[in-house]
Amino acid sequence: MKRNSLFALGVGVVIVLLGVGLGVWNNSQLAGKTRTDGTVVVSGDRDGEGGVVRFTAADGREYLADITSWSVLHQYWRGDIVAVAYDPDDPNDARVADFHETYSGTVFIGGFGGLIILAGVCGLFAARRRRRLTAWLADHGRELHVPVRSVRVKEGARGSKSDKILSYSLEASCVDPVTGQPFTAKSEAFEQHPGPYLAARDHVRVLYDPADPRRNQLL
Repeated sequence: MKRNSLFALGVGVVIVLLGVGLGVWNNSQLAGKTRTDGTVVVSGDRDGEGGVVRFTAADGREYLADITSWSVLHQYWRGDIVAVAYDPDDPNDARVADFHETYSGTVFIGGFGGLIILAGVCGLFAARRRRRLTAWLADHGRELHVPVRSVRVKEGARGSKSDKILSYSLEASCVDPVTGQPFTAKSEAFEQHPGPYLAARDHVRVLYDPADPRRNQLL
């Protein structure tokens, strides 16, 4: 779990950095250009067709600037007034320069990376809590040895496209011999099917908190 969480954290950081880099690059393309207002004459559509903005440059002539694909995060309507940045020496070199056009890519990519980072951080905290629980149970808990034949293999999440099983876990129905209280012990996730793990042993070890058997660890 910790390895997967660290991997997710690293991937998320890389994606966020790519998003920030895109925003910096987009902003750099506006340096040295003249700003003016333009009017949306083609709003574009949700099928990827970009919109078009008409503006008047300092030479008094009208030019066109395209709305890029990043605008899918914001709908431009015909007649909207938007900021345009153009090269005063070549007004044909122009681009929409509002927040949506300049930074929506950063928001989209950075937000996606942020979600991955959040998942990685949550995974690290969960792994830390589990390590602490295991250490506490080793010092203060009770121990059971459950026959392998009583252990169930549970399938975890599946891939969205391949339908491949991504993780497995083990569950065992247990009873505290002192209080007679039943509980279910669960293991950490396995990336591969735990069949070989079970085949190599006759029993699995279960540690549990006698005051609250739901706090347990199948080892």
